[in-house]
Amino acid sequence: MRNRLAISLILALLLPMPLQQASANTIADIEERLSVSFSLSVVGTGSSRSISQTVQVTDSQGALTLTAAAGNQLRILDFRLLACVSSPAKIQITLTNTHSGCQWVVANFTQSHSVTTHIQTRRTSGTIFDSTSANHPILTPMLTVQDSNGVRFSFFSDSTPPQSQALTAPPPASRTEYLGPLILEIRNKRAVLAGESVSFRGRKLSEIFSATIGSFSATVSHSPNGEMTVGTHESLTPGVYSLVVQSRYGTLTHLNAVQIKPPTQLRRLVLRGPGQYLNESQVKSIVSLHQSLNSDYKKLRCIVNSANAQTAKAVATRVCALLAKGEARDIEVIHDVRNTFKGKGFWVRVFAAG
Repeated sequence: MRNRLAISLILALLLPMPLQQASANTIADIEERLSVSFSLSVVGTGSSRSISQTVQVTDSQGALTLTAAAGNQLRILDFRLLACVSSPAKIQITLTNTHSGCQWVVANFTQSHSVTTHIQTRRTSGTIFDSTSANHPILTPMLTVQDSNGVRFSFFSDSTPPQSQALTAPPPASRTEYLGPLILEIRNKRAVLAGESVSFRGRKLSEIFSATIGSFSATVSHSPNGEMTVGTHESLTPGVYSLVVQSRYGTLTHLNAVQIKPPTQLRRLVLRGPGQYLNESQVKSIVSLHQSLNSDYKKLRCIVNSANAQTAKAVATRVCALLAKGEARDIEVIHDVRNTFKGKGFWVRVFAAG
């Protein structure tokens, strides 16, 4: 009997404990945790108009994901436009990405994502919605998130239908046509450093008097050719940001308008040559440095020190020529030739900076 008890105790200690499942979320839990906002935009009139719905999701726990959820994560499962018979409730638990009395509306999308904030826009043409509006007059966005237990929670907007375009009696253009500033082109599409500027082209950009990127205000200036230049704040961290601008027409948000890159790393190379020329090993080191350079690097200094002035000049010219090409072809090159070294051969020091 004692042996059996001992064996049972050993088995209890050795067997793994069962994994604990994440507790089930309720609608109240999800509403308290997530901040979900929708915005509607109608641009143009008649058959040429477009209808856009944008959703912004902010997670107070910073655990949003686009893949399968684990632990406290919430997966952004789907964002769609629906044409419905009536307005759905604001938030509900759903089994699929459909809703009773609704049908999907074909729409393209753009999005930006982080563990804290997800922004996505769905855009469709007015003619697509008009073809369904007779029987499904309510156009509403549907955002669906899923927790690690597989439970789906769907959010809906207040379901305000856009003005449909009747063929016999079109509404006044002022009701649907947006007449304010519109950004049509980002001039410098490459990432910039925090504190640098980004230029835009578009319509009525001179009407814009203030701008915000992230949580920081941005400077705004206008050129005679109609371009607008926005100066980014030095405190912005690397990432992709939307540009929010103000004019007398109201607020306009351009998604994913500005990309901030991390500061360019200072690169260095030091070589010691016993003779008058670079050897094969030294050339390989220079080529390796060149492969790490790109158009973000703006200045290249080649310092060569040798007792022989001709050797110093020739080596400096050769080193800089090997580096200032390809993506780094427009880099500013400085030849720094010195003759203070008293030994044989030469020293090479290279500095590449952004």
